[in-house]
Amino acid sequence: MSLHTQYLESFLRSQFYMLRMDGPLPLPYRHYIAIMAAARHQCSYLINMHVDEFLKTGGIAEWLNGLEYVPQRLKNLNEINKL
Repeated sequence: MSLHTQYLESFLRSQFYMLRMDGPLPLPYRHYIAIMAAARHQCSYLINMHVDEFLKTGGIAEWLNGLEYVPQRLKNLNEINKL
């Protein structure tokens, strides 16, 4: 992406706002959703990065044991994630 500096700047700004700034979803929820997406594509680098951020932002470690431990609204996203 470094060859497309304008796109890279927009991408990094968007990522910063989605994963770091105030918003309607708590930060741990955002990182858990990112973990779900990265797991769907089997990207261990992103999974590990978001697991660290999930825990740093106050995420409940038990959620990392599987979907049966997360709130229903996050479980519901799993079906959409499959699509």
